[in-house]
Amino acid sequence: MSWPRTTTDDSLADAVRQAQACGPLLGALRALYAELDGEQAHLAPRCRACGDCCDFDRFGHRLYVSTAELALLTRQAPPSPAALAQGRCPYQTAGQCAAREGRTLGCRVFHCRGEGASIENRRYESRHEQIAALHRTHCIPYLYGDLLELITQLPIITDLT
Repeated sequence: MSWPRTTTDDSLADAVRQAQACGPLLGALRALYAELDGEQAHLAPRCRACGDCCDFDRFGHRLYVSTAELALLTRQAPPSPAALAQGRCPYQTAGQCAAREGRTLGCRVFHCRGEGASIENRRYESRHEQIAALHRTHCIPYLYGDLLELITQLPIITDLT
């Protein structure tokens, strides 16, 4: 499945605010995450909270997020907005995730010492389809792009940097 992606969109902040104000959307996203977390608990290896995968540039990967995921994640300001310039997740502090409950689908599925990209990709695609459907169900604009690019377009983040 190919999802529409955006890295620049003037309406991103409005879409995120709309998603943050939609309690049923965020509740459904949290329920989807809880179900996934239950499934993931049976898989090994588990996250060792080393923080390696949060250093996107060094690890050589990107974290893509949808409007709803960005809305849930950014309900709290990141503790380290300066990390964005270094290609790291701004929610990582001393190797720990400061947004553990609101972390995105990619953070929940991908494990740097995981079972393999093809299995993780299938799991991601299946759940991402459900997240895209939540946007349609709740009439929230669906935007999808690189976390580090999108998050810098939000006023809460740019005000902190």
